[in-house]
Amino acid sequence: TTTSSSSSSSKRIKKNQRKKKGSKKEKGVSMISIATYNIILEKEIHSLQRHSHDSVVIDKDIFTFGGQDGRGNVLSSMVKLHVNDDGTCVQDDSYAIFPSLPPRFGHKMCSVGTSILVCGGCSIRALQPWEKLMLIHSQSQTWQYINVDASGPSLSWFTSSLMFNHTVNIVDHTTNKIIVAFGGGNCFSFGTHFDCEALSFTVENNIVEGKQLPFCRKRLDEEKSTIFPCRTVFSDCNICQHVQAYDFSLVGSEQFVNDIQSKRLPALFPSCDLGPASMWTPLVLQDLCEGLEASAHVSTELNLNFLTRNFKFEVMSLPELIKRIWSAQSNQELVYMRSMGKNFRKDVSDIEVTMPRVFEQFHLPSCFPSEILKEKKFSTAFRVTSAGVQLWTHYDIMDNVLFNIIGRKRVILFPPSQVHNLYVDSSTSAVVDVDLENEEETFRQYPLFQEAMRHAITFILEPGDALFMPSKWFHNVRALTPCVSINAFFHHLTVDEYHKKDLYGNKDLPAAEKALKHAASALKELSTLSHEYKQFYIGKLLALLRDESTSETT
Repeated sequence: TTTSSSSSSSKRIKKNQRKKKGSKKEKGVSMISIATYNIILEKEIHSLQRHSHDSVVIDKDIFTFGGQDGRGNVLSSMVKLHVNDDGTCVQDDSYAIFPSLPPRFGHKMCSVGTSILVCGGCSIRALQPWEKLMLIHSQSQTWQYINVDASGPSLSWFTSSLMFNHTVNIVDHTTNKIIVAFGGGNCFSFGTHFDCEALSFTVENNIVEGKQLPFCRKRLDEEKSTIFPCRTVFSDCNICQHVQAYDFSLVGSEQFVNDIQSKRLPALFPSCDLGPASMWTPLVLQDLCEGLEASAHVSTELNLNFLTRNFKFEVMSLPELIKRIWSAQSNQELVYMRSMGKNFRKDVSDIEVTMPRVFEQFHLPSCFPSEILKEKKFSTAFRVTSAGVQLWTHYDIMDNVLFNIIGRKRVILFPPSQVHNLYVDSSTSAVVDVDLENEEETFRQYPLFQEAMRHAITFILEPGDALFMPSKWFHNVRALTPCVSINAFFHHLTVDEYHKKDLYGNKDLPAAEKALKHAASALKELSTLSHEYKQFYIGKLLALLRDESTSETT
């Protein structure tokens, strides 16, 4: 199926439509006539305007995933079309995968029972090895990454293969044996690369080559809520199997506090009702923000670094900032704005005070207790971000819900247990290259970070998604498109336990701050000793800390 925007094509389509009754629309679905050379208007089914995508047929349903649109944006949507006996095709507008699929183009797919195997392709960057194989479950509308249990030369080839412009076929429906063959690509700078080997593996009952997949499906109740199919770089992270996604309409605020927040694990709430904010566009926001000023981070680098300050601050009107972000033609100027308090030197950000017109249109989803915006509120922050901008990895001392309103974000989370592997200065990690674009150099400079990546969990947030992040969970956020979001930071402990001069929710608790200063002082004292004695007493200190940690857990 193709689309065309040329005037001659449009005239031919309109003439063809007057003769046919197949191209009609009904509430909730789009009707398409499948006829030879019939072209579908963009306004009828805009989600089909794509290239470099792939499709599979399961029973009488056609599933189309990924590709690129006319502007070169990489798509993550899945379109489901049902073929009727009379030759017409109905698009199921209500069909959606939760949580959202990662963007992909140039991939290949094949059906495995009622599931869809996605092999290779490319995202907004080259795929990491653990991203090359995905299994989409068409009936439960969930997905998961899968691993190939290979070693030696096979693993080496799979890790380095381009897996682009390749073929994928199921050669044995009894055992669901898959063969991925050949492939290659051309780059002006790096020349042509070919995959000259083939990869074969078996997919059966969520088992790949006899190895249990690290992702499973669970339920909050027996009706609708499902586990979030999160991924890790390696398959030995147990904690991500307990991270779930919830239907916000099925979770009460009391249940959030007792059953979700109390677990101290992240939780995703897809497609929330945010009130009028759910309908925001850049133009609507420009009107709502009329007369407001903002201090924005402006940089030419995608990865903002709080420790090296590779950005400058620029004060501008908020409507102008929004216009600049959405009209940007390149990455020459990247902008990130986080709202400040009324007195930015003394007050926390509170958009109910500083941006009342914006706050009035934001409605807290029913699954969250109202107290997080009232008596337990620490701050609320309004953020606008250019496409591609990545914020530094850091932790907050407050609990936090990120409400994604416009655009798509990627959020990588590291559990608090990885604090010793993230090279933390204050509340910020020194590791900037979380995408491992320069993997060898990153692991050489930060060798312990490789262990942290074993525990990383990634979320792709779509408009309307809400992500609960408990305090002390490190998070790294990249805007995949121009984005608008709101954060609600709220107290998990009693107010007296927090730092009274904390403006951003990232100052360590006073008792912890004092202990860290004593530790730094102790190390300074030990540095006066000879190496032999210094190492001995450092080991003794570590033993004291270990014993204290063990006594707490037992």
